[in-house]
Amino acid sequence: MDSQSHQINSFFKKARSCSIRRFTHYDSNDALSAPHREVSISLIIYAFIFVLFVKSWRRIVYVAFSDWVLLSLCLLAVLSFTWSAHPSSTLSELKFLIRGTIFGIYLAMRYSPRDLLRLLAWTAGISMILSILMALFVPEFGLHNYDGTLVWKGIFTHKQGLGAYMGLAASIFIAHFTDPQSNRWLAGLGLSTACLLIVMSDSKTGLSLLVLTLVLIPLYRAFKQQGGVRTFLLLTALVLLIGITLAVVLNFNTIVVDYLGKDPELTGRVPLWVLAIGKGMEQPILGFGYNGFWSSDTSDIVIFHSWAVRDPFFKDRSILFHAHNGLIDQFLQFGFVGLGLFFLSLFTFLFRVIKLTLLNRSIQDFWGFLFIAIFLFNNATEGKIILYQDYLWIIYVTWAYSTALRSQSLGSKNKSWLAQDPNQMILQSSRQSHC
Repeated sequence: MDSQSHQINSFFKKARSCSIRRFTHYDSNDALSAPHREVSISLIIYAFIFVLFVKSWRRIVYVAFSDWVLLSLCLLAVLSFTWSAHPSSTLSELKFLIRGTIFGIYLAMRYSPRDLLRLLAWTAGISMILSILMALFVPEFGLHNYDGTLVWKGIFTHKQGLGAYMGLAASIFIAHFTDPQSNRWLAGLGLSTACLLIVMSDSKTGLSLLVLTLVLIPLYRAFKQQGGVRTFLLLTALVLLIGITLAVVLNFNTIVVDYLGKDPELTGRVPLWVLAIGKGMEQPILGFGYNGFWSSDTSDIVIFHSWAVRDPFFKDRSILFHAHNGLIDQFLQFGFVGLGLFFLSLFTFLFRVIKLTLLNRSIQDFWGFLFIAIFLFNNATEGKIILYQDYLWIIYVTWAYSTALRSQSLGSKNKSWLAQDPNQMILQSSRQSHC
């Protein structure tokens, strides 16, 4: 690897090390040390992003315009401080969005899909090892007392965080196991460990993501077939997916109550969604601005009529509440305009993934399809995922821009661009534009 690759790998190691030190040396009685650590970590990250941007700003700007829909969505978030219900909170959170988005663009232009998937596997592997060590040797931080049951949360703040991440990790290792060029022993070990951590976290979200991946991975064989056989298999898969959806809808109460062990209103989420949507209809066009709804008094009626009122941290906004649905949170922040831009971005992203998978028939391209399914599933049950300082958003930006760059190259007469390094592809495109 070149020096930039070493910088990336070094950054992940330092970031993970900082996270562990933060968990293991936290003192709840020290009101000053925690903010100081937060500032120190933020300064390191900002310095790293600044160096990347200064060294590659021309290419970053070029790549940013390769997906104008996603860029428009990000610009909408930046401009939303002008109509935000809480402008100071919007401006404060925007810096996290900007740095995460720039980092995602950099990864897209610097690494090929195979390298990106390998980088995700290494990150997942490190997280799994650290989570196991945390649960075994630092149980006061690695374990979670949930409704009287002791479950694992590892290096995450909640058992659902560990479970959801392991569900994503399982899809990554399944993709590597399917790839004949990958080390299947390591992929199998990673998959087994991810499954073990899903069980130890007792996370229904993680289990659901694992099942979702196992249901969708056979579609990869359909993408690899030729002509009529491929069409037949795709239509068959579509019929099966529609059938599964109908079965879930028709047996919703049985699945939720008997299998997932929750009430039919999803532990109070349905009333919360109704209240949130009703409040959002007061400003349906542009919403309340990025991070503006839950940080302002506008959300009082929702908070005080949901389970959040029982938590003093949510009640006084020490910790911001959310709708437990990413799409509803998107609507609250940016109205129908932001929701429409997101769906347009999602559908263009999905179209590019399908086109590239049909062309290249690689598991790396097909994993983009798996990720979109996982991303949508997480957005259906959790909030603050779209345009948020979250690993899912960074992956979304990275993969969306990666597919945008390679899709652009398909229009070129020189088909060998597909096999080139993204940096070379961008440089060649820039030279042609100047001719």
